[in-house]
Amino acid sequence: MKLLWIVLCLMPFSFFIASYDYANRPDGGTDEGNLFLFCVIPFVISIIIGFLSKDAKIKILILFNIVSCILSLFLAALFLHDTYYFTMIGREGYIIALSLIIFLVQFFARTYANSEVR
Repeated sequence: MKLLWIVLCLMPFSFFIASYDYANRPDGGTDEGNLFLFCVIPFVISIIIGFLSKDAKIKILILFNIVSCILSLFLAALFLHDTYYFTMIGREGYIIALSLIIFLVQFFARTYANSEVR
């Protein structure tokens, strides 16, 4: 279980969401159906990560999320062009915002899992 938690924590979900969003909506059009499905899967996995991390220290969870964010930023720099699509906050800001949201989902799921145990 611990290995599964470590592997899931280190997956660059924010890059996956950003690359899917960038690839399917380069003109700014909307395709909410597929985007919704693709965005729900990482957040469901983040909830699972939160429940699996109930015994881990919060510092480890934060460290894994920082490593995942850095990996996502590195992959985004390699594969996503910083074009007009990311003009509001930039490509890096978009990845960091997604990573922060994913961390918050994991944190709240972890908090809920710890409150259920006690």
